[in-house]
Amino acid sequence: MEPLLSKPEMKPLPVGRVIVRKHPGPDCPVIIIAVAHLPFASLVLVSRVRLDLAPIPALRLEGRIIEVESGDLHFDEDEAMEYLLTNVPALKKAAARRIYEKVAGWPAGLSLVCMNMKKRPASTDSGRFSSKEIFPYLQHEIFSGMDQELRRVLCVAAFIQPFDMVLLGRFLHAMELDRAGDFLEHSTLVERDDGGEGKGLFRFSSLFGDFLREKAIHILGQGEYDRIHRDAAVFFEKRGEIQRALHHFGALRSWNHVARLVLSIYEDWIEKGRFEELSSCIEMLPRPVLEKHPVLFTVWGLVKLYLGNLEDARDCFSLALEYLGPRETERFKAGSKLCEILLLAGEPEKAEELARRLVSESGFFSRYKAEAMLFHAIALHQMCRFRECGRRWRQVEAIATSRILPIDQAVRCYLITPKAVFYNLERGEFEESEHILDHSIAVFRKKDPEKRLSWALLFKGVLKLEQLQFDKALSWFREAENVSSSQNRYVHAVATAFLAFVFAQTGRLDEAGRWLKRAEQMAGMDPTLWVEVLNAITRAFLCNTALDTRSALRKAWNLSTRRRMIMLQSFVAYTAFQMRGILSDISLVEGYLRKAVATSRRWEVSHREARARLYLLWLRLEAGKDYNAHALSGAMELIAEKGLGFLLVEDSAIDGLKIAEMVLKAGFQQDFLLGLWAAWGDHGSRKLLEMFCDSPDSLRLGMCNVWLRTGFRAAASLLSQQVKRVENPQTSKRLEKMARLLSDLPPEPLYIRLLGSFQVRRGESLIDERAWKRQKARELFKFLSLNAGTTFTQDQLMELFWPDSVASKAKSNLWSTISAVRMALEPFLSPKARSSYIVVRSKTYTLSLPEGSTLDIRLFAQNAEEGFRHLKNGDMARAFLCLQKASDIYREGLLVEDLYADWCAEERERLRLLLARVLRGMSTIYLKRRDHEGALRINERLIALDSWDEEAYFQLMECYVLLGQEAKALEVFRKCRAVLKTELDIEPDERLLALYRRITKRRAAL
Repeated sequence: MEPLLSKPEMKPLPVGRVIVRKHPGPDCPVIIIAVAHLPFASLVLVSRVRLDLAPIPALRLEGRIIEVESGDLHFDEDEAMEYLLTNVPALKKAAARRIYEKVAGWPAGLSLVCMNMKKRPASTDSGRFSSKEIFPYLQHEIFSGMDQELRRVLCVAAFIQPFDMVLLGRFLHAMELDRAGDFLEHSTLVERDDGGEGKGLFRFSSLFGDFLREKAIHILGQGEYDRIHRDAAVFFEKRGEIQRALHHFGALRSWNHVARLVLSIYEDWIEKGRFEELSSCIEMLPRPVLEKHPVLFTVWGLVKLYLGNLEDARDCFSLALEYLGPRETERFKAGSKLCEILLLAGEPEKAEELARRLVSESGFFSRYKAEAMLFHAIALHQMCRFRECGRRWRQVEAIATSRILPIDQAVRCYLITPKAVFYNLERGEFEESEHILDHSIAVFRKKDPEKRLSWALLFKGVLKLEQLQFDKALSWFREAENVSSSQNRYVHAVATAFLAFVFAQTGRLDEAGRWLKRAEQMAGMDPTLWVEVLNAITRAFLCNTALDTRSALRKAWNLSTRRRMIMLQSFVAYTAFQMRGILSDISLVEGYLRKAVATSRRWEVSHREARARLYLLWLRLEAGKDYNAHALSGAMELIAEKGLGFLLVEDSAIDGLKIAEMVLKAGFQQDFLLGLWAAWGDHGSRKLLEMFCDSPDSLRLGMCNVWLRTGFRAAASLLSQQVKRVENPQTSKRLEKMARLLSDLPPEPLYIRLLGSFQVRRGESLIDERAWKRQKARELFKFLSLNAGTTFTQDQLMELFWPDSVASKAKSNLWSTISAVRMALEPFLSPKARSSYIVVRSKTYTLSLPEGSTLDIRLFAQNAEEGFRHLKNGDMARAFLCLQKASDIYREGLLVEDLYADWCAEERERLRLLLARVLRGMSTIYLKRRDHEGALRINERLIALDSWDEEAYFQLMECYVLLGQEAKALEVFRKCRAVLKTELDIEPDERLLALYRRITKRRAAL
């Protein structure tokens, strides 16, 4: 305050003035005088309390004052973020975080930035501001009041931060060190870290550090400036702190030292994902130094590639090829990476030419020659030169499996893994693809979990997606997304986009929307446009109008065509078929499908061609037209030749059984279809029953073999009737033998669902509600299922279900109910025959589940326990997958239609408590990943499960605070307090109250 009052003629600075008031006292009139002398200035008022001294209220109304109230006059990250977002509502969180990293917790600096941004609203988009805008303020309010000695001390400290007093003492005299200690102890421009091996470390806010370094040469002089940097560079290099040494060598412009250090540490830094730091070190080097050490071009290219900047990476690798000599290992390394970039950019011709040149230049087998062959093979495939492509893959596979080449197993798997997707998958060789990927995943889990594992997991998900196994594809994509690190941001982005796409494909549109939002945020990580195309396809599923759907599909088709993404082109056509109801333009759908057929035929991708053909056939059937026999036979010949039966079985977009029935009646591909028929289970077996009587004897025998494979014992009675009508005695004997075999088959497994709505499947057949005949039969079976394998006496069941009936009446009710259960489970069972499921012995009853049966409460418990075990061992990725599976199985709770039944109350409570443990485990994992939105969803579910769960309320409040939504956090607290007061007549625990006070105090300060 003294400089201001002593110089009333001084003009106020346009950037503002700071008044610091620690507590109310006799100096209040001084503040009033200060404000009165600044009628045209914008003010930043930093105080421990809210001041209402005139003319401050008027300045508040005019918007010329920004106030900061803080207990310690220094903001932590959460407080700073909240302050910025409150004062500049248009500011994005990422931009606010960048500002905080620059200004740190200095309230005056944050306030000045807010005022500058209010003057220039366009700057709120990026959060960028010029540090020099605030330098005049620092000069006038802080630096001008220091003596020359303290200025020198701070400039030296700015060179070597972060530092402790011992380190600073290496460059200062004892008296100077005392001066530094006083400043560091009390300044709000200094950040302190009392962790780190018990040492108190200091660093200036980034803004103040930049200011001090700008003033350094003027304060210290050139000679002292160079000496300190030189001493610091040598000191930090000896201590192994290479990054700090690089900073000082760079300040000295000692470029050869910088190049030497970068070459010594780049492999370690790449391994640890320190790409931005490595890139900044190389960027400071002049071009002649880079030309002298051309390996640095390769390193720079790798860094740019990992950061997703294809254009810059391409330039770097091109320069490396220009300056590296022939037959140098680094030349082949740079060339291989350049091939990869050309392929990602959709330029296979240039990639093929470069790869062929690299292969011919190498006179001996090496890893990098094999890598060049690998990219050559992929380029040939994209150019439809399949014969040459096949020869190249055989050469790569021979090198990868050879024991002569001295490379480790992980590198061998790296060389051969792409073949699974870029050759075998396209050729429809799914078994070999699966074998390669399974082996690679097992190796990468042990040898290279950081980089290559996520690639192999992504490829496995793509394989399952092509086989229409959507649940398995989701599982692999989830794991790929989970294990993706900073070193493979592209994989992380593509896996996220695939998750959104698969959820949309399977009709789970809410989840698809959530994943799509995340994928759109990560689209910039993918320079290949895969994410953008997948997002456009997913968006087509989520559109509500034909115009929007058509626009999304057109965008996806154009992008995929431009980049020769034949897989994605097919996905666009499939999506158009699935969205035909909204599009209402069959000609448009047919156009996409016909183009997909032509493209797939050109690239010889049989499974995609066959799938598109089936969709075209189904469109014709839906329109009520007769099927085209030639088209049907052509599609079936392709499916049978390539073994693509899963297209009929797994695809829910068409009725594959109906198509198979048409083909069977038409009389072709009968052997192939009968071999496939078991996949349709009980429903397919019943369809054969309808066709049996009108079929020729040869086909009848094939049908019997299907029934034997599927265990369809219901066909035994039909065969017994038909034996007498068959004229051929040999055929009659064979049918009679098959009827006996069917009668002796083991029982079909039961699939019982007790969580959520009750449901029972016998084999592939759903047991209809009407099959139970009476309500008591359903209840008795539910009770036996809850206790499967446990034996109950007749008296126990009578007491439980008919407690008010006399013994004779209860016994009669029990017998008739057991009979109804038997008939529901086995409708073809004769009254006196022994049941395969209900074991009756000496007036006791037991539910015996055949091999292969499933009971959802057991699956829930097994997945939960497995997840807890992985969580205890620190395997977060597998723990999350298991816990999420358990959570999905639980659904709405145990037997929701029997909420008031006493016989299931205890088990319901046990499972509810187990679910709470599962959700807590998932919340823990979400919080460790800093996925606060995921933790929000889980804790909201916990509160819905138990409205008294104070731990869930606390985590919910914390998540809202970290997301910058403190109003919602307070709303959660009020809800918690109301529930606890109403139902238990208690107050929330101390942790909740402390968090509530902290939020309200901070909001009051604003």
